[in-house]
Amino acid sequence: MNAMTAFAAIPQSPSAEALPHQAELLRHVAQCRAGRSRWFSAAAGMERLHDALAPRFATTVVAAASLLWLTFIWS
Repeated sequence: MNAMTAFAAIPQSPSAEALPHQAELLRHVAQCRAGRSRWFSAAAGMERLHDALAPRFATTVVAAASLLWLTFIWS
């Protein structure tokens, strides 16, 4: 089988059953593009910060309180 025969076996027009899936895929791609708006990098950064601080919540609160206390003492 040569290359031309192999390509001839591929249908050129989409079947009727593939069209609903294609519309669903296009909706999904549109949602993904909308999700990467201009605030995407800020949201991703805040999510990374949350992932880093959430497991150490008590330590973060104590550190923040200590920094505030030191700020008021040195003022």
